[in-house]
Amino acid sequence: MSANIKTNTVVKESTNAAVDSVSRVTLTGMAIVSALVGIWAAACLVSAFVLSGPGEMIRGFISAVSGV
Repeated sequence: MSANIKTNTVVKESTNAAVDSVSRVTLTGMAIVSALVGIWAAACLVSAFVLSGPGEMIRGFISAVSGV
């Protein structure tokens, strides 16, 4: 008497190289945009100091925080 035995083998392929490159591009893009936002914020702060002066900036900050 002979018995037939079936075996199933599942083969999974992983494409980590494509995911890694997409992640790297996305991370680089986010870093560039973050740097641009930081540069823009610093430019705005310097412009406000030049136009209004440091005293007016401090007074405006205190009134904004205190609500008075």
